[in-house]
This record gives sequence, C-alpha cells and structure tokens, in this order.
Amino acid sequence: AQSFDSAEAPALLASFRDFLRHPVLRLCFLFAGLTSCTSHALISWLPSFMMRVKGMTLLDISAWYSVCFSVSFGLGLWLGGVMGDRLGRRTPLAYAFVPAVSLLIAIPFMIMAIMADSWPVSLLLWAIPLCMAGTFLAPAIAVVQAYAPPKQATVFGSIYLLANNLVGAGLGPLYVGTVSDAFKPSHGAGALSFGLLALIPVILLAITGQLLIARAISRNRTAGFAPHD
Repeated sequence: AQSFDSAEAPALLASFRDFLRHPVLRLCFLFAGLTSCTSHALISWLPSFMMRVKGMTLLDISAWYSVCFSVSFGLGLWLGGVMGDRLGRRTPLAYAFVPAVSLLIAIPFMIMAIMADSWPVSLLLWAIPLCMAGTFLAPAIAVVQAYAPPKQATVFGSIYLLANNLVGAGLGPLYVGTVSDAFKPSHGAGALSFGLLALIPVILLAITGQLLIARAISRNRTAGFAPHD
C-alpha cells in the first residue's frame, strides 16, 4: 500500500502566515469574499425579491425560479472552469480576467431584471447574473492551488474557502438586507430593489480586485504558473 509523505506538514498558523505572505494569494484572500458576495446575496434574496416585487407566487418559485437558479448557477460554475482552463493555456492572467469580465457582464442584466415589468422577463434576465456569479470559483481555486506548496495545498484551499464564505456568505446577504431595511419606510416591499442595486458597487470593487490579482500573477509567474503566452 502506498503511504503519504512522512515529513511533517506545516502547522495551521504557519500555513496561514505563508498564505498571506504570498502577493498573489494575499490578494485572493482579500477579494475572495467581495467576489462571492454577489452569488451569496442573490441566492439569499432573489426568491423574496421575485415574490415581493415581481409578484411570483410560492408555486411559481418552486416551478420556475428553482429551475432557473439551478441551471444558471450550475452553468456558471462549469463555464468558469472551462473558460479558465482553455484561456489559461494561453495566459495565466485568464484565471483573473474570466471572473472580472463575467461580473462586468452581470451588471446591466441585474439592472434590467430589477426594472422589468413582469416576473417572467425579470427571471429570464436574472439568469445571466446568476450564471456570471458562479464563474469565479473554479479559476480562483486554480490560482490558489497553482501557488500552494505541495505540503500546504489542502490547507491553502481551505484558507481561501474560509475567506470566501466568511465575507461572501456572512456579509453579502446581511448587506443587501440592511440596505433594503433602510429604504423600507419610503418604498415598502420595493425596498429590496435598492438592496440588490447596492450590490453593484461591491461588484465593481470585486472586478478591481480581480484585475489586481491579474497584475500580481503577471509579476509572480515563476512561483506558480509557468508563462504560457
């Protein structure tokens, strides 16, 4: 039977320190949550938005929204992996550019979905942001694994997912809910529209973060990605 390397793996705190010392991984850690804020916020609030603002019934949600979300977000996860893999063969910068471009594409469709007159049109428009919001995960994990030392690959991946979930899942839905509550006295059920629109500045910050990650990758290829271009 084969056995793992008997050399002792670095301690958790040492791995965390090593992760944050790396210029590319440090940026990944800082912007992980911002990039995932959109997906977590949409997952949490879109059903309520479609019911309160667009008039969907609970039956409509179960019959139509659930299918739209599953297909769109799943397609985004697959598309991010495929595009990152194919374009990454030409240049490793693609692992940051794919999420950045995807988030940029999502913005106008979010605005149109919020302003749509009927829930079927709104739901069709939301399919694009839901898809685009899922594209970042596979390229992000690829970046982390590319720069992780072999003995720290698993814990480096865990550190990234920790940052991703603490900020994205912890603060994304809370942020949208807080903005929505602020507008509720003046706009009633429509206040949730403002909460979702408030994601746009977060998306722009996340895009900026992805561009900074791309610049860091271009300066640190010898430590991880080999230059393909």
